[in-house]
Amino acid sequence: AYKAVYVCPGLDRTSRPIPEHILKHESWPLRAATEYHAELAKHQNIAASPAQPLQKLQLLKTAIRSVASRMQQEQLAPHSAERIPPDPLSITMALLHCIERRLLAISAP
Repeated sequence: AYKAVYVCPGLDRTSRPIPEHILKHESWPLRAATEYHAELAKHQNIAASPAQPLQKLQLLKTAIRSVASRMQQEQLAPHSAERIPPDPLSITMALLHCIERRLLAISAP
């Protein structure tokens, strides 16, 4: 069946809804939280004052959108993405390794 879709010319890619299968993925909340806290730490290192509530909301939305798009790209190319085993310990260790890599990348001169 044909479904008509209206594309608004003023709408950009970031205003599209995140696919539900991404939101239901078991690693999505952890990855989004990790990304948000990394962005928040970067902001606090750069800015002289703590982030305001609207700035925090913007950082959260950016983290959610970037993690969702990264996960979509990983699902399109599963052979190039790291395969995370489904057991909780492996997920936790993979998350810790990801945080460690990001902190090293942020602190590197």
